[in-house]
Amino acid sequence: MSLDFSAAESSVDVRLKLIDSGEHRCLLTLDDYVGDSLQIAFNPAFLREAIAFAGMELAMADALKPAVLTGQKDARYALLMPVRLS
Repeated sequence: MSLDFSAAESSVDVRLKLIDSGEHRCLLTLDDYVGDSLQIAFNPAFLREAIAFAGMELAMADALKPAVLTGQKDARYALLMPVRLS
């Protein structure tokens, strides 16, 4: 099971790949995106825990570096390591 993000200028394509029920997909708009297009994947359980702890603002530099989640009022943050796609 993995959660894949493919980000571009104004949107991100999110895909949840499940062994039992196939693939689920949604397209989300981005508030702010700077840089080249990016494809990155995370373990959904770890992503859910990071969001619960730190918040829903996600910052990513590239597919091999950890993402930073922030957004809570008490200035907590979480680092989330990506899953290799290939």
